[in-house]
Amino acid sequence: MAILKTFMIRLKRTAILLALPILVWITFSSTTVFAAELVDVEEPTPLELKVAKGYSGKFCNGIAMGLTQQSALKIAIAENRKPSFNPSLWTAVISNDKQLESIDENKIASLVALTVVNDCGDPLGLNSQTDVDEFASYFMSMREDSLSNQ
Repeated sequence: MAILKTFMIRLKRTAILLALPILVWITFSSTTVFAAELVDVEEPTPLELKVAKGYSGKFCNGIAMGLTQQSALKIAIAENRKPSFNPSLWTAVISNDKQLESIDENKIASLVALTVVNDCGDPLGLNSQTDVDEFASYFMSMREDSLSNQ
C-alpha cells in the first residue's frame, strides 16, 4: 500500500510538471489572424456602404461566374457608373440626396476592397491588409481608366 501511495504522489508531480509547460505554451503561442481594417478614422455612412456594396456585389458575382478579376471589375464599374444603376441607391437618387455628390472616392475604394476581400477574397487569394490596399489601388486605377474612356 505504501508503494502505491508513493507511486501516486510521483505520478501527480510528473503530471503537474508536464501540464505546466503545456499550459504556458498554449497560453503564449501565437496564432495566425487575418484581419482587415479600414484605414479611415471615420465610420462609413450607410450611403457609402451601399455604394461600396454595389461595386463589390457585382464584382463577386462576376468572379463567381468565372470572369477574370479585370473583367469582373470592369463590369462592376460600368454597372455602377451612375447611382441610378444601383437599386440600393434609388431612394437617395429620387430624394436628390446631396451626399451622393460628396462621397469620398478613396473611402469608397477602401470599402470596396474590404468588402471584396471579406465576401469573395478567399478564391482570389486575397486575405490580408496588404491585399486590401492593393485591391483598393487597383480599383481606383480601373475606375479612373473607365472614366477617362467615356
